[in-house]
Amino acid sequence: MGVEGRIARQVVSLSRERLGVEAVTTSLRAPGTARAVVVDPDEGPPSGVLQALGGHGADTVVHVALSTDLTLDLRLETPKRRDGLIDLTRAAFAAVAPGGHLIVVTSTRAYGARPDNPIPLPPDAPLRAQDDGGLVGDLLVVEAEVARLHAARPDLRVTKLRSAAVVGPGVDTTITRHFETPRLLVLGGSEPLWQFVHVDDLASAVLAVITHEPAGALGPVVTVGAPDPLTQERVEQISGKRRLVLPAVTALGAAQRLQAAGLLITSGADLDFVRYPWVVSCEALESIGWAARFDNEACVRVMVEQIRRNRAVAALRRDAALGTASAGVALVGTAALLRRRRRRGL
Repeated sequence: MGVEGRIARQVVSLSRERLGVEAVTTSLRAPGTARAVVVDPDEGPPSGVLQALGGHGADTVVHVALSTDLTLDLRLETPKRRDGLIDLTRAAFAAVAPGGHLIVVTSTRAYGARPDNPIPLPPDAPLRAQDDGGLVGDLLVVEAEVARLHAARPDLRVTKLRSAAVVGPGVDTTITRHFETPRLLVLGGSEPLWQFVHVDDLASAVLAVITHEPAGALGPVVTVGAPDPLTQERVEQISGKRRLVLPAVTALGAAQRLQAAGLLITSGADLDFVRYPWVVSCEALESIGWAARFDNEACVRVMVEQIRRNRAVAALRRDAALGTASAGVALVGTAALLRRRRRRGL
């Protein structure tokens, strides 16, 4: 399987640098000693992974089930997108040698954003995200398939690495697009907390899991994110963006109208992710020596700089499906605000 996704590329780069192993693609033979493979959702069909390993399987497989290419995601209808994710997950399991280790990189969004979420969420918290046909539901599909396949292969060590919102060069997600809008949507009465992780730190967390999991230092689920989440006010100070406050019922109604017009693939359930907390701890990783090089403030600055550089690209997307309800509602709300001001002569 190729390794073209942003997360996968960084995992491969660090693996070569620190562990002396290579990712196996469908066109390469497995290295003679330590065998490793990265299965990436952003690169083609999953056929040929096991064949590329000489039919023996890999000692360690990293399945990057967390996409960082929203444009590609939005080109696919939900059933086709999810069928592809299921195929990739099956390919990842098939590529692991008996007794080997599978690491599945997914997202903390699977926990759901709820008003009663503890801060931080423990790794074993129940998955309470709502599937309304969007990308969060894709994560739940992957989680369910991993559980099913692991039950059939209990000999494998399976670690689910759930990541906070990823930022970094080349990263395009529903969260980064939330910050592309002129104003940041805030639902009335909410006090959101923001947590990110830089793609370089996520890759180093994958390597920490690879090198420490055999010793039993980590559990079956590991969460990763920069420590000390940011308030909405602090995010606005760093980004230089003002907020657009709308009642929750108004925002949800706008999201549903955008979905009906074909501009969103969800009904607005993902508005909860800019309303309620979904913060996690990185305590387990820190206990084995991992540390984030980028704190949350640095992550926001990286994201804002990337948006600034890609402003022309972002502008072209504003008439197309934005992929996230918060961005779509913010654009519609900002436009309405400007129209009212023009009518008033302000």
